[in-house]
Amino acid sequence: MRDWKSVSPSQFNTFSDCKRQWWFQSVFGLQTPQRPSAALGEAVHNQLEAYVDTGKLPDDSPAGRIAKAGLSLLPEPGTSWTEVSMSERQKEGRAKETLTGVPGIHLAGIKVNGFIDLLDLSGVRPLVLDHKTTSDLKYAKTAAELREDPQMVLYGTFALLAALSQGIEVDEVDTGHVVYLTKGAPLAKKTVVTLGSAHLASERKKLEGVVEEMKGYAQTRTPDAVPGEPNSCNKYGGCHFRDKCSALGLLSSSSTTFADRFRAETTTPENNMSNIDPMAALKALKARRAAEAATSPPPEQSVVAPTAPTVATTVATTVATTVATTPDAARAALLAKYGIKGKDTVYTPPTEEVVSIVPPDAPPQGKLAAFTSAPPPVAETAPAPVPETEAKTVRKPKNYVEKLAALNWVDAQVSRMGAEAMRAAIDGSLDGRRYSVLPNGSVFIPGE
Repeated sequence: MRDWKSVSPSQFNTFSDCKRQWWFQSVFGLQTPQRPSAALGEAVHNQLEAYVDTGKLPDDSPAGRIAKAGLSLLPEPGTSWTEVSMSERQKEGRAKETLTGVPGIHLAGIKVNGFIDLLDLSGVRPLVLDHKTTSDLKYAKTAAELREDPQMVLYGTFALLAALSQGIEVDEVDTGHVVYLTKGAPLAKKTVVTLGSAHLASERKKLEGVVEEMKGYAQTRTPDAVPGEPNSCNKYGGCHFRDKCSALGLLSSSSTTFADRFRAETTTPENNMSNIDPMAALKALKARRAAEAATSPPPEQSVVAPTAPTVATTVATTVATTVATTPDAARAALLAKYGIKGKDTVYTPPTEEVVSIVPPDAPPQGKLAAFTSAPPPVAETAPAPVPETEAKTVRKPKNYVEKLAALNWVDAQVSRMGAEAMRAAIDGSLDGRRYSVLPNGSVFIPGE
């Protein structure tokens, strides 16, 4: 056990994922082994640091080839600081001159630690860049996410203080990520946002509230008093402390799997849908809703059975409203990208600056489409619906993984869906936030 005296951007991320995991690391002091992906990321960072410091080009190693993809997205060599410490602490073995004389940052009385990959004070505004490596660029943060990201908020605050220490008075800072693809053809994506001092102050106020909560848990001497998050047990390859939670009996509430919980919920006769086809379940749901609408009179009106057209209108309006009230820009972008017209969905293009680099010697199949700040426009008219009497196709829809993800279906559900259910989900007949697909392929409808 050790005294908790400092916080870092990575601690905020861990605390958000699982408070108990943060406690094991930052309070109890348990170390975690480095994952292979983290080792590769560190090697890429070293290549990029050498380039920014001295202009030395990356070598032909796997890490060097990955780093080369983003060189044109970085400032000219020799103009920026690298691996800048936000406190007095320096990385072991680092002998070169570092940026000094910058006041430290404290949140609720707790010192902030961290290392900034790149800090450039030579432009109109200070520039902070953080190198990220990933197996898929879909994991890159958007501009909206960067604006509230604890790392960017704290790095941006330090950049303004660093500029002031050099006699540069500015009120805004550019912060962002350069994300490097580690699989397939080398590719890099840059996303930068401009943050003002007022916005940074507002976000730091939120972080201070989190630090106050951390202080309370830092006084705890046993892990059972710190809440855990079962959904984070398998994130990023699995939590290193899961076995400890199991040994202490702290995972009893999450001992059943996702599939087990749904099996338990469908064991009663009224909920048992194990032999029902997904499309049949959907039709049964619509029929039940129509029957309820026909037998339920409107408030303060006489009981009048609605006609068939009225029932159909009621169901259609309900589905359209469910889709239209989903404030998810990422979902709208994916819908637009793959040509899916959401019902009454208005799409607003993201504002982030994104750039892609494709080496000229990359194989044709590896040259991915350039990343742009605006996706293809949504088609003005939706595809004509397929009549119910038409023969059903057995082929899975093209790009069904991305389309279903955009519509809130999780991988565990998609892997169990047949082609018909996939197409029904994509055209809006099935809603991933309301229905679940069981291991046998049937649809579970809560309350049915």
